[in-house]
Amino acid sequence: MYEKRYSNNADSERVKLESDVEDSYDIYPHPTVRVVRPKVISHSSWKEALTQVTHKRTLLGVLAVLMISLLLLILIVFMVQGNPQSEDPDGGKNYGLVAYPSVGQEQVINFKPDEYDSFRTWMDQIEEALYPYTPQRLSSERYINCDLRDRQGEEQCTFHIFDLGLECSHGKDFGFSSGKPCVLLQLNLPFRPGTVDKTSETWKKLYQTVGTRWNPNFVSVTCDGKTATDKDNLRHNLPKPMNETAMTFTPVTGFPLAYFPSDLEDDIYLAPLMMVQFRSLKPFRETTVECIVWAQDKDGNLPEVSQLYRTEFKLQLQ
Repeated sequence: MYEKRYSNNADSERVKLESDVEDSYDIYPHPTVRVVRPKVISHSSWKEALTQVTHKRTLLGVLAVLMISLLLLILIVFMVQGNPQSEDPDGGKNYGLVAYPSVGQEQVINFKPDEYDSFRTWMDQIEEALYPYTPQRLSSERYINCDLRDRQGEEQCTFHIFDLGLECSHGKDFGFSSGKPCVLLQLNLPFRPGTVDKTSETWKKLYQTVGTRWNPNFVSVTCDGKTATDKDNLRHNLPKPMNETAMTFTPVTGFPLAYFPSDLEDDIYLAPLMMVQFRSLKPFRETTVECIVWAQDKDGNLPEVSQLYRTEFKLQLQ
C-alpha cells in the first residue's frame, strides 16, 4: 500500500521529502513519500514573545531613570558642598560670611547702568536681605544699642540700615545705575571670632590691607580681585597711589564684636552687616572678587583658608 501524508497548505518549495525503509514483505515498488508540515509559530507564541520584549524595555527604562536621578543627586550634593556659605557646623543655619546679591560662585552679577531691568533682580535680593533690619521690625524692647553698653541676657544688638551709607541705599539703586555696584556682606557666627595674633604673618597682611581701618572692637573685612587681572579690573583708570578709592567699606571698621557670640536660633537676632562699593570696575570684564574676614575661626584656621571667613562672587559691568 502506498502512503502519502501531506499538508493542504504546503507548496513545492516548503515540502520536505523523507524516505522510509521498505518493510520486510518487500512488496512496495516505491519508497514511502511523506510530506512534512513546516513548523508554524502560533499567534499566542508571538504575543508572548512581544510581551517579554516589552517587559525588558520597561525594565531598562526604569533603570535608566534611576541612574539619571542618582547622578543628579550626586551633582546637587557636590554643588552644595562646594559652596563655602553652605558650611553648617551645628545644623539649621547659614553660617559664615554671606554676600548679597547671592548668585553662587559660577554665576555673574552683570548689569547695564542705563537699563533698570538688568539690575532689578540684584536690587530685590539686597532689599530682601535688609528687610529684617527695617525700623518697623526693631520695636522689640530686646533690641539695644550695643555701642552704648554690652547686651545682657536675651538682649540683641540692633543694626540700623542707615549705617550702611547713602551711596549704597535704595534711593541710589545700590550704585548699579551709576556703574558703581554695592554688595551687602553679612557675618553669621555662633561663636565670637578669634583675634589675629599681632606677631603673625596674617597680622602683617591684615595691617597692609586694612591700614587705618583697623579697630580692636571690630572684625576687619577686605575685598579684592582673586587674581592679578581681577585686581586690575577693580582699579580701572585709577593711578596706583589712589588704589584705596577703588572700593569703599561701610562701616569702615568692619563687623562689631559686640554681636558675638550670637544666638542664631533667636528669631529676632540680627547679624551685623556692611556694604562694599566697587567704584572703578573695568567695563566688559568678568571680575572675580574675594572677600575675607580677618579673624581666626574656632578651629584655629587662618582667614585666608577658612570657609567661614571667605566668600567670592563675580561682577561684570556691561
